[in-house]
Formats: sequence, structure tokens, C-alpha cells
Amino acid sequence: MVDSMIHISRINKAILKHRNWNIFNTVNNYRLVWDPRNKPSGLLGGHINIRSILSKCEQVQHLLQESNFDYLSMSESWLNENSPSAALSVPGFNTFRTDRKQGRGGGVICFVRDTICCNEIEFINCELECLGLNIVLSPVMSFTLIVIYRPPSSNVSFFDKFRDLLKQCHFNREVVVMGDFNVNWQDRLARQQLKQVTDSFSLSQIIRGPTRITNSSSTQIDLFFSNMPDRISSVLGPILFSLYINDLPYACQDCEVIMYADDTVIFVKGKDHSDAAAQLTRAMVKISDWLHNCCLQLNNTKTVAMFFAKTNKVHREPDVFIAGQRIQIVKEYKYLGIVIDCHLTFKNHISKICKKVHSGKFPASQESHVHRGSENVHVFSHTILHKLLSTHLVYC
Repeated sequence: MVDSMIHISRINKAILKHRNWNIFNTVNNYRLVWDPRNKPSGLLGGHINIRSILSKCEQVQHLLQESNFDYLSMSESWLNENSPSAALSVPGFNTFRTDRKQGRGGGVICFVRDTICCNEIEFINCELECLGLNIVLSPVMSFTLIVIYRPPSSNVSFFDKFRDLLKQCHFNREVVVMGDFNVNWQDRLARQQLKQVTDSFSLSQIIRGPTRITNSSSTQIDLFFSNMPDRISSVLGPILFSLYINDLPYACQDCEVIMYADDTVIFVKGKDHSDAAAQLTRAMVKISDWLHNCCLQLNNTKTVAMFFAKTNKVHREPDVFIAGQRIQIVKEYKYLGIVIDCHLTFKNHISKICKKVHSGKFPASQESHVHRGSENVHVFSHTILHKLLSTHLVYC
């Protein structure tokens, strides 16, 4: 969820060109939003109250194409069945919308990059102004995104309808709900009914602070809920995840487990390759059961096995299985920056480091040539040597 912009002078040139467009006054000027070099590894999404998208089509297109957003939802689209779809088309994005059926205003719309697998969810007997999307990132990783708008004139029946809507979602995976609820979350009395519904589905409200500020009021009515808030980017996220999986080694005490954040390595010893493969398969059964009980999923496509031996007399490595699926057997693997091979020779890793060091010599020699004759050549050369060469050799 994005809040309000804080300092326009730091926006990139593309945004400065259109600094008078009001839509940008609703988007935070963080580097991760505007600078391509700071795009996060996960999905970057947000929500804004657009109040008539047809009058801001050019601004919306510029916003989507110049920013790092993977998806952007908007409430109060003010569209109807006669609104031209062509005017809403943004190159590189798929458009999903739910228009108000009667009367003016309302409605929600969401833009999702066309490189992301996404399909619309058809809710049964839903009378709310909402949109449901199923976003699939991999065979084992997907989440439900719900965009919703609650008009200020809504009565208490909204909360019952909202509850019925959530009952149609699968909460065995991540569910994200965002939108303009017109409920001031900072007011405990005003949020009571909404919080009762979200609490019953273990949905946590992520946004902190007001989202709509006027000359006379400051309210938090644009909300962002998730049943897995630890997956939303935060400083404490990696720490909380490490604490959550801290008991994993106890699930399989007959093997050695080494953990670093979300990277886990499991070691077993066997008299030969087949014996080691059988032990590892049995260990993965126990670990898979532990993950299932903790509501976690293992990404088999990113899980590999490697056999260590002094000689390689085996013509074909035995298979290792996880939940009935065969995983890839590799001869080398990069772990925490170190390239490890099955014979522990480290030849490929040493070669990689040498190439890095070699490439780092050229700028040093060029700079030394420029400053030749200066009394600071020795200090300068030492600095260049330390920055370009020593850093690669210390951690190798």
C-alpha cells in the first residue's frame, strides 16, 4: 500500500516532468518505487483512490510504465459498462475491473504486469464492489488478491457480505485484501465491526498512520490486510522467519541441518551413493511433514541434491525424492556465494575469483597512470588495491 509523497525534489526526471499531476501526490517517493535499480526481489504492489480513472488515463499509464509496480489497484474508478476499454489499456499490463452496476462513482480496477500469471476469481452471489485475482508466481507459490471499495453510505450489512466473501477464499495460502473501506482504522469504535470480521479470518492490518489527510482531518481509511503479514516486506521479516523455522532441525535429528535465513542444507552420510540417497529421501519425508504442519511449502524446483565423494565411479546418480517428486542432482552448487563441487576441489570457485580479481586490475592501472608523479600515488594505489582486489580475496 502506498501513502503520500514526501519530497518532490528527489523524484527522478521522468516524474519531475509531470510534477503538477495530482495523482503523484498520492504515491510515496521511495526509491524502491521509482528507481529500477532498487526494485525488490518480490512483487511490488499498491493501492490508490483514483476518483475517475478516465480523466487520468495518461497519468496512470505514465505511473505504471515509469515505476517498479508489478500490480497497482485503484478504487473509485467511476466506470460503467459503457466505458471504453481501449482507453484503459496500458502496454505491458493486463487490466481487471469491476464497475458499479447502478449509479455514478464507485468501482475498482487493477493493473497487473503481463509477465505475471493472473486470472480473475468469480465470487458467488457477491454484492460488493470488489475484484478478486489469483496470482501465480510458481507451481508452489500463489496468493489471492482482493481489491474492495466500501462507499461511505454503506450500512451494517456490508460486514456480513464481506464475511461471506472471505468464506469463499482459500486461507491455506496467502490472502491479501486492500482497498478504500471508508472506516477510520485509527478510531477503535469505528473499526470494531470490520476488525471482528478480519480477526475471524486471521487477517492483520499492515498500514500504519493516516492515508487520507485534508486541512481539517487525518484518517486511515485505505487499508491493507494479509493472513501472512510476515511475507510482506519489512526489516523484521527475515528475523521473524528465522525464529519461525528455528525448530526444523528437531524434525530430523538423524541428519545434520544447517540453516541461514530461508536457505537450508541437510547432510547425511552413507556407505555409498544409493545408501545416502535412501537416507536423504527418508529425511525429506520427515521435513516435509514438519513443513506441512507449519503451513509452509517447499519449492521443489529450487531444491537440489549433490553427492560428495573422493572418486566418481558411479555412472548414474541414484534418485532422491521429495513427496514423490524427483529432485535435480547437480555436480556443483553456489551456496552463500561459494561455488561447491562434488569433489570439494573448489576449482570453479577459484577460477571465478581469479576472473573477478583480473577484471579489477584494469581500472587500477589506468587510474595509477593518470596520477603518476603525484605524491599521493602510493596512498591512492593502496586504496584501489583494497577496494577492487582485497575484497574478493578475503571472502572467497
